[in-house]
Amino acid sequence: MCGKGFVHFLDMPSSIQSDQIPKVYHFIWLGSRRPFFLIAAIKSVLVRCQDAKVILWTDDDTNLHHIESLIKDLRFSLREIDMKKLIEAIPDEFIKTRVNEILNIAGTRSSMQKTNPVERSKSNLVRYLILLKYGGVYLDADTLMIKDFDMLLQESSGIIGKENSIWPIVRRRNPLHRLIWAPLLEVVRFLAVQIPVGYKWNALYRKMCSSSENNAVMAFTAGHPYLLKCFEYITSMRHEEIIRPLRLGPFLLQRVSKTYDRDDLTTYDEPYFYPYGPMISQHFFRKRRQVESVANYMVRPQTFVLHWGASTRSLGAYTEERIIAGNPKDVFSYLALKVLKDYEQTV
Repeated sequence: MCGKGFVHFLDMPSSIQSDQIPKVYHFIWLGSRRPFFLIAAIKSVLVRCQDAKVILWTDDDTNLHHIESLIKDLRFSLREIDMKKLIEAIPDEFIKTRVNEILNIAGTRSSMQKTNPVERSKSNLVRYLILLKYGGVYLDADTLMIKDFDMLLQESSGIIGKENSIWPIVRRRNPLHRLIWAPLLEVVRFLAVQIPVGYKWNALYRKMCSSSENNAVMAFTAGHPYLLKCFEYITSMRHEEIIRPLRLGPFLLQRVSKTYDRDDLTTYDEPYFYPYGPMISQHFFRKRRQVESVANYMVRPQTFVLHWGASTRSLGAYTEERIIAGNPKDVFSYLALKVLKDYEQTV
């Protein structure tokens, strides 16, 4: 997508390398409909991160609805995904060929069913390729930047985070975990979701859970060895594994991290990016009488990014008009409204 008045600050030779992660934040959205929570996520980066530049990668660059305010911002760019160009960043020819093959099968429901790759699995591969070629920070659409991420970019050339997990890949085959401990954790989590103050159970739940890598928030320099290791591992995956959920996502990072012994990767604990894991994060969307105090409790001092997790089904009902029109009654609306107001002051 050249021209059309967009700023293309990534149109540079891919051979350019840097020891520091660039302050470029990447989002991916497949399809023409762009929900409000994606726009809020982008604006939160532009507001909270000094000198940030944001790219929204898409397979449909024709629909500009809901991003009119962003395309006027010189820090924002809309880019069309060019898989051929991205795959060129892989130095090994065998891995290039294998990744092309995987793009045709990843995410299909069964080995016998010939369907196009589902969006989530394709997004997993695209995010690794973008970071390998250009470097920068990748954020899922269901995130919100809480404070300046840039200070973390100076700490390491590679960054990933961990989340609370009941079913990490390394414990799934353990009989005691599968039959006793994990079901107990499921009960604790269920109760924490049901009761109004269940978000306060998160500290206990976190101590009981495993801590495992997630790929919703990542940052790397271009050509980082950890990303190359991820692609090496992908080429060894069986067809039956590739088509299953999460295998190209968090489970991939969990497996690669077990054997990665270089000192160029920093892994941050749950409060940094995933303070509330799947399910308990539903408390971000519950109506509250004192929403500000609940928000102040739920946003931890260490938190740089909020990932909404499994609560994305709650996000679809939110619009910018709804957020602006009413007094916020839930934590998501409260935090999103602050982002919108702060963004308006910067443009």
